[in-house]
Amino acid sequence: MRARLGGAPVQALRKEIKAVTWSDLHVRRTEHGLKTVVVFDV
Repeated sequence: MRARLGGAPVQALRKEIKAVTWSDLHVRRTEHGLKTVVVFDV
């Protein structure tokens, strides 16, 4: 399994995180196996 993550630095939380949801999901077959893209909203 390999993963590539992206985000931005957080200096301080302005609000309490109550839930994490996902807004996008793609699964496709490639010559190397399956490729999945999941976008999480925090």
